[in-house]
Amino acid sequence: MYNPGFHHIQNYAMVCLYLNLYQITDEELNLRSEVKDLKAAQDTISMTDEFAKYAKFQRRIDKLLVTIKEHSSFRAKHTAMLTFGVKIGIHVMHVV
Repeated sequence: MYNPGFHHIQNYAMVCLYLNLYQITDEELNLRSEVKDLKAAQDTISMTDEFAKYAKFQRRIDKLLVTIKEHSSFRAKHTAMLTFGVKIGIHVMHVV
């Protein structure tokens, strides 16, 4: 038997859990802000005239982006596991 309200409950439960458990941390927000600042500073440098300085900025930006991607990957992986767990839990409760 199909229950349209069932999917709304499931989505609501997942969103509530996700927002409480896997928020973007202050560290990640600071990293993103730092990348933005570094890119702005890099834009003021001529790549051809000051290549070494430009490349140094680019290496720092790349290193920060890798760290940000690691944080995002962690959140995505845990969100997928959480979604799967909530779906299974709700289906079990629905059957019982």
